[in-house]
Amino acid sequence: MKKLLFTVLLGGFCALIQNVQATHTLNYHAWYKVLEDNPTSTKLEFHLNVFAECYYSNPQAARSDVMMGIYHPVTRKKITEVQLQYVQDEFLDDLMDESKVACYAKVELVNQFTLPKDSTLDRYIFQISTCCYANFFQNILASQSPGIFQEWEIPSNLPQGFTSAQLNSNTLYPLKSKTSAWLNFQESNGSFDSIRYEFSPALHDPDAPNYTIGYSSPQALVPHYAYYRQDYWHMQPFGVNVQHTLNDTGTLLISRNFAPGFHQVALTANYYWNGKAYAGLRYITAQIIPQLDPQLDLEVDDFSDSSLAVRTNLYNFNDFKLAQLYRAENRNGPYQAVRNLSVADSVFEDFPLALQDTAYYRIFAVNAIDTFYSDTVSGVVIPQQLDLDIKAIGIAQTSVMLGWTKTAYPQYIYYELFREELGQAGSDTLIYSGTGFSFLDQGLLSGTSYRYRIWTRNHSLWQSTDTLTAKTTGWRTSLEKAPEQAFQFYPNPSRDKLYFNSIPEEGIEVYGIAGRIMYSGNPGASLSIANWPSGVYLIRASGEVFRFLKTD
Repeated sequence: MKKLLFTVLLGGFCALIQNVQATHTLNYHAWYKVLEDNPTSTKLEFHLNVFAECYYSNPQAARSDVMMGIYHPVTRKKITEVQLQYVQDEFLDDLMDESKVACYAKVELVNQFTLPKDSTLDRYIFQISTCCYANFFQNILASQSPGIFQEWEIPSNLPQGFTSAQLNSNTLYPLKSKTSAWLNFQESNGSFDSIRYEFSPALHDPDAPNYTIGYSSPQALVPHYAYYRQDYWHMQPFGVNVQHTLNDTGTLLISRNFAPGFHQVALTANYYWNGKAYAGLRYITAQIIPQLDPQLDLEVDDFSDSSLAVRTNLYNFNDFKLAQLYRAENRNGPYQAVRNLSVADSVFEDFPLALQDTAYYRIFAVNAIDTFYSDTVSGVVIPQQLDLDIKAIGIAQTSVMLGWTKTAYPQYIYYELFREELGQAGSDTLIYSGTGFSFLDQGLLSGTSYRYRIWTRNHSLWQSTDTLTAKTTGWRTSLEKAPEQAFQFYPNPSRDKLYFNSIPEEGIEVYGIAGRIMYSGNPGASLSIANWPSGVYLIRASGEVFRFLKTD
């Protein structure tokens, strides 16, 4: 007897294509088994478990009657058919404009078919489809037509008890990333020896070949890689050198540019049993929603004299793997990674940066299969006005209580307080260093005016406040003589020379702010600093440290 094959097709429900916000294939598990096989007939039992599913749309109608039938492979004449309605659609009227949520109840459909064998035919068409009122699934390019998207061949001589592969729903998830999608087609082998998967870029492109993407067996699932041609867009909207990877969870990752609109793909599966392949085919339609693409937000603000505040945010970012912030001195690079990012909002202070420098930033991010880059943004490091208020809180005969408040720029965390007696050039002396906000200056002369200044450090840079003058109470008596200044210098700030009243026997040492020694020895009455870079310098003399500012 000529071997008899049955071709089985499974159809998904149909919904109007307007405003559909996900891919809607039938959410199901399906399989069949052979109850009886004899010379005159084959008895099959088909199981279809439809699980609950909801979608948001404004369809013309969401009614969908599941129909299971056997048809002649040439004439399409119906041999037998069973119709089962399972969609809850009582509130959905035809041609309505209002968007609604439609849900589908869990239903298990079990049907048995006894098929007479015909020696003149090598197959029958076993079809499960839906009676639709719209054309979301345009699998046969006709409105109000069944959304057929699956088939497989069943040999006529299968033994009693043979069980097919368990066919899970084929779902194309286009919202996982901006330029790719997930195709879920997890299956079990059933009584087959193995399953080989192939992928076709479009349903109705006669020139588009199928490519092997992998196969599964009881031992392993082995991925392959396929590359598609680039010159067909309408029904095959794939890019150049598109990689399709089948991973070990049975999910096909489709990585290519998905233009907004509706696209169809086809997945074939050859089921092997006793060394022979039995073909299957499934169709899938997807809508891409551009506004739900992953977003990378990046902003840059001035922060301090040596840093910029970089604000980042990643959202609509599914299957997040890695994100990094990159910086460059020029817009065209080269860019270097400066920080790892998460999907949460974050603020990163990038320092140290030089004054007037421009820094360019971009975000590089990766999800399960795609790479994303943000727009490039820039920031300029500009001098910040020191926001520090120093006041004389209390004044006594021999002491001054000083306090200062920090109203902005929290990066200033270290302070140095200097005092200078008016009329005594070069008497600028460090009297406090630390992170506090007050200091009691004691042991002062009565009725004497003092000038105070605070220096504060912002990372590697120093800034100073305006000076504050405070005069102790009372009168200076003849017994209250000002202490002799063993070491004095002026002017401060200075542009080209420092002058000294006297030099200690051991000489002096001058240090740059980075700790590099600039001078050591006895300079005599003056020291030339004209060629030194502008900035803050420290003088060590007689065990004390003095500070001066070199200006341009």
